[in-house]
Amino acid sequence: MIVFIERNTKETKSSMSLKQGLDPSSIETEVSFLNYMLDLFAFHSHFVLNLIVDGDTDMDSHRTTEDVGIVLGQLLTELGKEKESITYYGTTNVSMDETLARLVTDIRRRSYLYLDVDFSKGVIE
Repeated sequence: MIVFIERNTKETKSSMSLKQGLDPSSIETEVSFLNYMLDLFAFHSHFVLNLIVDGDTDMDSHRTTEDVGIVLGQLLTELGKEKESITYYGTTNVSMDETLARLVTDIRRRSYLYLDVDFSKGVIE
């Protein structure tokens, strides 16, 4: 099953689809770091994510990132209505170089974020 959503606002135009599988994803947001993170998410989740987002990135990347998050949540909700094989929560620890990251996730529409981090730069691009 493939789920598809379009979202158009004053600032962004989004077209996204999601299905389970191992095929390559196609991700175009004009925000290179967001593209990279979405590609990792899709690959490690065994999802095929196809999205094109045209946003006002000359101003900033906030609205593009926000709209991708909104639509991705809607896609996961729709896909979850049909698929019993989706795992909605999980935890993992990942060490890379001198960093240790712990992730506990629940995608059943219960939002909460705890972030304890010091950034060396004000903006990640």
